[in-house]
Amino acid sequence: LKHSGLSDLIDEYVMIDRHHDRIAYIDSSAGYASTTAHMHGAAGFITGLAPFWPEFELTYWDLLQAGKYLEAEQHHKRLFPFIARFHHGAEPGTIEGFSSITVLKAALEHVGLTGGTVRPPFRTLNAKERDEVFAMLEAAEVPRLQPV
Repeated sequence: LKHSGLSDLIDEYVMIDRHHDRIAYIDSSAGYASTTAHMHGAAGFITGLAPFWPEFELTYWDLLQAGKYLEAEQHHKRLFPFIARFHHGAEPGTIEGFSSITVLKAALEHVGLTGGTVRPPFRTLNAKERDEVFAMLEAAEVPRLQPV
């Protein structure tokens, strides 16, 4: 069962508590509820961060599995500004037309990977938006690949 929104979390946590031994619950809250979902028995979470920083999410998962929930949450919140931007896409008042995938592709570019081009109806980030995303990743100390 995949969680797909931030509403009705209390009901979902009750369901996980009751049925986690029979249902594999996967949190898809963009990281906002993953720690609490794991505390209630979630079997995993969906991440947009792993494609460009898998070690970060592996550390987070290891902390969850060890029951170090406060440490896990402190670790994960480091990228919450980026996660919010990734999850919400274009900010109100800006030119609409980019999606979370567009932001993820910019993150891949930032670390030295390529995610390919953005397909219509979406657009690439403009220079200001790209610089904003890159600044968030720099602030979170996301490592870049070294040239081979």
